[in-house]
Amino acid sequence: REVRVVVDPLDGTTNLARGIPHMATSLWACDGDGGIAAVVAFFPTRRVFHAVRGGGAYEGGRRLEVHAPAPGADLLVAGPSSVADGIWSRRLGASAVELCLVAAGALDGFAPPDGEALPPWDYLAGAMIAAEAGCVVSDLDGADLWDPTPDIAKRPVVARSASSHERLRRVAANLAADHPPTP
Repeated sequence: REVRVVVDPLDGTTNLARGIPHMATSLWACDGDGGIAAVVAFFPTRRVFHAVRGGGAYEGGRRLEVHAPAPGADLLVAGPSSVADGIWSRRLGASAVELCLVAAGALDGFAPPDGEALPPWDYLAGAMIAAEAGCVVSDLDGADLWDPTPDIAKRPVVARSASSHERLRRVAANLAADHPPTP
């Protein structure tokens, strides 16, 4: 089988350029059936997140498992620059790491800031790790993200537990509609 690898040698380039110590390296390998394996190495803390298709997600040797918040609870997410419907935002500037922090339970979700579409190297490894930890991961419209073709396009990514994914996706889509991308 043909295997493709998508690598982001420095997720958080702008952070590095400005002296903000929040960056990582990510790698995602795929075949015709989607992701095979993913690794995100977060430099400042030396945390390493990894997943293998069907084998779960891990931080080092600790298995990651997403837990659903209480119904109607406020969510702390990486993404939207606005706050709405009990969703509070923290944008850290390294998408692969942010998706891993969702998998680890430090963040409740990930959504695109005002509908921003991310290049695949920014999200694929972190998205696979989040999915293997039990997150539902989709684009802003709810469509599947796993496209192993060489022409993977920029996509707005939403990740959260199954019980609150639709709520986060809906709020993020509404915010994106209120802030259309500038040409």
